[in-house]
Amino acid sequence: MNDDINGMHPIIGTWRLETFEGIGRSGERQLPLGPNPVAMLVYDAAGHVCGQGMRSDRPRFATDSPGAGTPEEIRAAFVGYMGYFGSYTLDDERGVVVHTLEGSLFPNWIGTQQSREFEIVDDRLTLRSPPVTIGDDRFLVVAVWRRIGGIHRL
Repeated sequence: MNDDINGMHPIIGTWRLETFEGIGRSGERQLPLGPNPVAMLVYDAAGHVCGQGMRSDRPRFATDSPGAGTPEEIRAAFVGYMGYFGSYTLDDERGVVVHTLEGSLFPNWIGTQQSREFEIVDDRLTLRSPPVTIGDDRFLVVAVWRRIGGIHRL
């Protein structure tokens, strides 16, 4: 593990999403969370990770009761949001962070390990996933994050 001047890994901190896109097999690009996604990712020094992200244009429900939305409202809310939490491990030699998920909005991810290539340059963190299914196709997902809290290098 590469440590910064404080003996902590530079991934530790709070990150705000700048870009989130899927790159298909033929190079086509999709925006799974729309053109202006809102997201935050937090890594703590104890090895915990929490990530939340959403489309900024998700429609509001007609009711103020979360459980009383129409099937269409519930579908749009689910498809337009992603969130998970758990623990993480780092492999600096390979440039990989592995999220071991304890909870996730997508139930199929609970108990799984989600591996991401990572690169940190200045206050930017880039995460690249292995190919994932989005709709009817497979995409490499690339997320670029900007540090908003935590470790800062001198």
